[in-house]
Amino acid sequence: MIVIIPQVLAGNLKMAHRVYWMGIREECDILYLVLVDQPADRMRVTLRSATMTAGLSGPAMDVDFQVVDRRRWLKALRAVYRPGDRMICHKEQMVKTGLTRFSPLEAFLKEKFSARVTALEGYYDPRQDQIQQWGKSLLFWAVTLLILAGFFALEWQSRLWVHGWAHKLILALLNMLEIGSVVAWSKVFLSLF
Repeated sequence: MIVIIPQVLAGNLKMAHRVYWMGIREECDILYLVLVDQPADRMRVTLRSATMTAGLSGPAMDVDFQVVDRRRWLKALRAVYRPGDRMICHKEQMVKTGLTRFSPLEAFLKEKFSARVTALEGYYDPRQDQIQQWGKSLLFWAVTLLILAGFFALEWQSRLWVHGWAHKLILALLNMLEIGSVVAWSKVFLSLF
């Protein structure tokens, strides 16, 4: 049994016990695929996942977890999925299927894997993830606008320092630094989040 959960559910014992009893009924092992958003959260999510699964393993059933990057979850799932495996997800979980399109994870799994999929309800609140995404977006754009405003001020002031071809050369250099700074910030942001 493969259970796909977002990082906010790592450590949720109520959900883990429900999944455990489902595994007991079907006499199968359980693997949690915990989707982590940020590399910085990996250690915390791993500890919470280990705590959640530690008391559930026994001689009759093995319960384990794997923390995977949310952007690479499908590749990780394909690596562990075997025909006949049952998958469990949450009714509220969505998967991006296009540039702006989202589909329920339950329907996506049934289509891509032709697997038995069960969707749990009442454990996952996607609003928490949405708030985090808004915060990340706000941070990205705030820093980007600060970079642009800073360079605009430098470019404006440069007209007071020098004139003629030297001014054009300084503007060209400042424009290249501005573009480079925005690109560097984008790379740093993507590596952090």
